[in-house]
Amino acid sequence: MKSTTLALAVVTAASGACVSTVGPTGNGDRDRDNGDCTVEAFTLTITTEADLRDIPRGCFSLEGDLVIERSTLTDLSALSELRDVRGSLRIEDNSALTSLTGLVDVRVSGDLIVDGNLKLADLAGLDGTDELTSLTLRANDALRDLSGLRSLREVAGDALVSDNRALGSLAGLDRVDTVGGDLIVEQNDQLTGLGGLGRLSSVSAITLDRNPRLASLGGLSALTTIDRLRITGNTALTSLTGLGVTRIAGDLDLENNGLTTLGSLTNLNQIDGNLIIASNPSLAGIDGLSTSLRVNGSLRVTSNPRLTSIFGLYLGASASNLVITGNTSLSRPRAEHMLSAQAHQISFPIRSVTGNGSTSDPVENH
Repeated sequence: MKSTTLALAVVTAASGACVSTVGPTGNGDRDRDNGDCTVEAFTLTITTEADLRDIPRGCFSLEGDLVIERSTLTDLSALSELRDVRGSLRIEDNSALTSLTGLVDVRVSGDLIVDGNLKLADLAGLDGTDELTSLTLRANDALRDLSGLRSLREVAGDALVSDNRALGSLAGLDRVDTVGGDLIVEQNDQLTGLGGLGRLSSVSAITLDRNPRLASLGGLSALTTIDRLRITGNTALTSLTGLGVTRIAGDLDLENNGLTTLGSLTNLNQIDGNLIIASNPSLAGIDGLSTSLRVNGSLRVTSNPRLTSIFGLYLGASASNLVITGNTSLSRPRAEHMLSAQAHQISFPIRSVTGNGSTSDPVENH
């Protein structure tokens, strides 16, 4: 350790050995009375066994960050007296760490980053954490369980759950109702559903990308409005059942999923950006769109090789710009009907139809 000793001496001299309350003030029942625990205003970094000597004796709280990185620790029993991390907690690239055993209901107030711990199986020990600045859970190959975050209610910024190869569900995030930034769930090989997000009602944007076993969006039923929604590369996702969104302030991007139908978009009435339906290899029709759907930007139906029906566009949906192109199974008469019918000219003032079906010639209408 290079930076902790002097800071510890300064804080101890300035503030005494103990305080009555540890944790942020002014949060009502979220405050925790930790009796005579000390508050230490430094960042504690643990990389080697020798660094454990810098851990304060007795119960304590850190005003700074706790960084555990590139260590050979198998557990965190040396931190059994830690109560709060008012800064960020970073647990990164610890090749032997199998659990957070030793931590006891620790509350983290800043960023929580758990990244590159190949043997870490769960997050037990973080049960006191109810609010975070941001959340990153990435590249923890053995991580199966998020129940250690069972008290978490809010993430002020972004939340990333990425490349956790054994993670089968998001259970453990069941109390989260707010993500102030983007929620990104990507490349989790065993993830089958989003059931742990059942209380999520406020989030800026969501990206669901390349989760090969993701088969259901059922955990997103509490969401009604969102800035952007990107669902791409989820090959087991055959429908959008469970998605209850009524308005999207930006784009809705549905690309390269296993979708056979759009389904469950009947409640979606407004997209202020673009609606992109592209490169979905099993999509046969776009039924399921709300009859009152208004897309203020472009509605693009492109490169869906099995698409044979666009009847869902005939029932009342509208967009400033309609593009239907590269859908090789969609017959030319069906595609060009969008150009000729008077009702479609009103619903879609600008239309481009090209390259659909084996005999379709490029046709555009403005």
